[in-house]
Amino acid sequence: MVDGAIAPWLDRLAGATGIADKRYARARLEQALVTADPGVLSESDAQRAIALGVAREAVEAARRPRPPHAVRVPLVADDGHVIVRMFEVAFEPVEGRVALDADADAACRDAIAAAAARLTARPDVRRYRFVPCSPSGLGAARIDGRSLGAACFVSALSLFSDRPVRDGAVVTGAIDGDRVTSVGSVRAKVAAARALGASIVVVPRADPAEGDEATGVATLDELAELCLAARSAATDPDALVARAARAARDGWSGYRWRSVREATTRALAIVPEGRPDLRVDALAQLAAASRHLGDLAGSGRAIELAMEVCGSAIGKHGVPDDALCRLARQRAMDERGRGHLAEASRAAKQAVSIARRARLRGDLLKALGTQGLVLMARRDDEAALVPLEEALVITLERTPNDAARSRAYLVEALGHLGRLAPARAHADAALAECAEGGERGRAKEAWVRTSLGAAFVFAEAWDDAKAALDHGTVHEAIARDPLPGLLARRWLGVALCRVGDVTRGSSLLTTSAFAYGDALEPSLRFAADVNALHDAAERARRGELDAVEARLAIARVASFEAASVVLGKRIAAAEHALARPDRASRALHALALDAGRLA
Repeated sequence: MVDGAIAPWLDRLAGATGIADKRYARARLEQALVTADPGVLSESDAQRAIALGVAREAVEAARRPRPPHAVRVPLVADDGHVIVRMFEVAFEPVEGRVALDADADAACRDAIAAAAARLTARPDVRRYRFVPCSPSGLGAARIDGRSLGAACFVSALSLFSDRPVRDGAVVTGAIDGDRVTSVGSVRAKVAAARALGASIVVVPRADPAEGDEATGVATLDELAELCLAARSAATDPDALVARAARAARDGWSGYRWRSVREATTRALAIVPEGRPDLRVDALAQLAAASRHLGDLAGSGRAIELAMEVCGSAIGKHGVPDDALCRLARQRAMDERGRGHLAEASRAAKQAVSIARRARLRGDLLKALGTQGLVLMARRDDEAALVPLEEALVITLERTPNDAARSRAYLVEALGHLGRLAPARAHADAALAECAEGGERGRAKEAWVRTSLGAAFVFAEAWDDAKAALDHGTVHEAIARDPLPGLLARRWLGVALCRVGDVTRGSSLLTTSAFAYGDALEPSLRFAADVNALHDAAERARRGELDAVEARLAIARVASFEAASVVLGKRIAAAEHALARPDRASRALHALALDAGRLA
């Protein structure tokens, strides 16, 4: 199988006979889907896989769109077998790197530098790496030689110049200065690319594989002209950062944070050193996108780089208050995700202070929401009401038809305090707003209902929780988005278990860990593991405690930095309670609720 191609395994499953044969074929197909490159799975093949009983989660994992600057590269294994995998140049990648020998690493660095040299405003090439789009598809492979160079140049120039790579392009070749030079095994690479269905196969002109099967190039200019589409209209730094900001505002709609990270990375590539304002804004947006995708390490690195810019000679006078406020807000959410709640509180307070001083009403609204979330994570719900209520007042003054999310935060805080009457009132007002909002209103409704369901669960009002959550908009979110899908799974799952629908409730909780593919790496996986902990608590309550599974659930939650920092005593109490089945449910439930404040 080449490049995680799906069709052969679909055919294999369709033709399988017997239970064992079908089970084997289905497992191999699901593995191929999970490790496939983005853009490989056609819609017709996706529907065919679902019809053949393949796990929907595996199909969804393969439905990721191809990054516009991604390019396919043929790789030759030690046994001579050729695979074709998709690579992309990425900004400060934390995950996804593969082992490169000295020659391959040097080739990629030279290629990125060659692409940057073609720009007026040159990016800091030290920040970029050439990485596989689906690293799990390569396993522990080590790549040697200089044959990545031409493909790396194409991806880098695409990223830096905002010119997408032509769909279906496969590129092999080394580079030497301005020239594309020979590599080995060209005929085998071309054959593998054609077997994959590549529309363009590009090789060095000096290698004997031109003609109908491949196109030879001798220079980097020829390479770029052949592989890259026309330049985008928005190529100046201000336009690209503004475009990335618009993408970030819509990040929650359909959970589009991958495209936000892509747009922000593209913007960072051409922001000149003399624009610290744009650089800090873009890095703050990159931190948000990385965090929402579960990449806390990437988020922290983006914030660290932004802080370096702010502390530089040009940054001290060139970064405006609105950018500083947004950076402080992202620092607060990043520290919250790590369980460093004192640091998160200081950063949130700083964001509010900057917004008040500079009279930034829009930024103040978001900073107050951040402060409320941090205070709830600290279990100080009474204090959280103050900034959350002020945020609602500002929203009603500025955009009264856009208050649903502000009300949803209040509903959750009031639910923690057991104040169901005002929580219901805010939820009713928010749902009335959502009913007039079309498709965007339905997405907001899922958040409101999830918060209301949580409030009912906190108050042990199980029937009310089920009524709020067992609803079409919530089920749509569960099927589509990691957030609020994971939270909706949690509260609906618990409520269903408590009203007697154990099979459906337990299924929602236990399948959380693989329901959204690779979007759950790593911090969103924490939310999924909290759901599994709730399932362990519910099993213990029904007298079905499996101590081994419960210990594993506790260990998974405890392995995350936020939990280990904040919940040490709760974790120890839950582990100790497993020796007493009559106490296990309460201890597991208490741990799961507190962990949920961090998820």
